[in-house]
Formats: sequence, C-alpha cells, structure tokens
Amino acid sequence: MREVEYQEKVAEKATKEAALSSLDTLVKMDKRNQALVQAKETKNMLVTKVNAEKNVLAIKMELIHRRVTNMLDVGDRSLDALSEMDKALKQRLTSAISRKELANWKKQKNESTLANYQEHEIEKVVEEFNRLNQETLENSKVELLKDLEHLTDTLNGEITDQRQDVNRLKV
Repeated sequence: MREVEYQEKVAEKATKEAALSSLDTLVKMDKRNQALVQAKETKNMLVTKVNAEKNVLAIKMELIHRRVTNMLDVGDRSLDALSEMDKALKQRLTSAISRKELANWKKQKNESTLANYQEHEIEKVVEEFNRLNQETLENSKVELLKDLEHLTDTLNGEITDQRQDVNRLKV
C-alpha cells in the first residue's frame, strides 16, 4: 500500500508538475506570441519607413533627373548658340577680308591712274616748257632768256621731284 500511496503521490506530483509545465509553456507561448506580434509591428513600421524613404528618394531622383535634363537642354542650346555665333563670325571675317582686298586693289588702281596722269601732265609741262624755250630763242630776248633759264632749273628740280614721287608710287 505504501507503494501505491507513494506512486499516487508521485503521480499527483507529476500531474501538478505537468499542469505547471503546461501553464509555463502557455505563458512562454503567450510571451513569444506577444514578442512575435511586436516584431511584426516593428517590421511593419520599418517596412513603412523604408517605403516612405524609397518614395522620398524616388521623388528626389525624379527632381534630379529633371534638373539634369534641363541642364543638358540648356547646354545644348548654348552649344547651338555658340555654333551660330562661330558661323556668323567666320562669315564676317571672310567678308571683311574680301572687302579689304577689294579696297587695296582699288587703292593700287587709283595710285596707278594718278601716277599715269601725273606723268602725262609732267610731259605736257615739259613740252610746253620746250615750246616756250624755243619761242624765247626765236625772239632772242636776253632778259626773257635769263628768266626762262631760271625757270628751267626750277622746273627741272620739280620734274625730278615729281618723277621720284611717281617712281615711289609705282613701287
């Protein structure tokens, strides 16, 4: 009987321990469920926060993309404007060079024409002088002859100067 009582006590004790163990297991499961719920809530909060940050980053990226696109458009327009300016300046340079060459050609032509005219006028003056000199000799007037000699010297000097000027202009 002792053995039965002892086994009953042991069984009762084991039953109490099993009940306590079940209760402990339920408490632990409840704590783990609460921890799991809290972990899920924390995870959901983190997911929400990450998604919000992703949205902010997506908006920022879109804004940056727009700014970069705008800058590239402005850069392209600037390059186009610079290209047009370069083209216009090259045309102006070509035109200026052509006008300069034409002006130099006209100047040389005018100088040549002037030199020819001056040479012709000098020849006329020399012919006139020779004619007057001949008349002076024919008239045999001594006073006039002296004046003409003086004039001849002066004209020869001027003719020489003008011929030198003409020769300089030709060169």
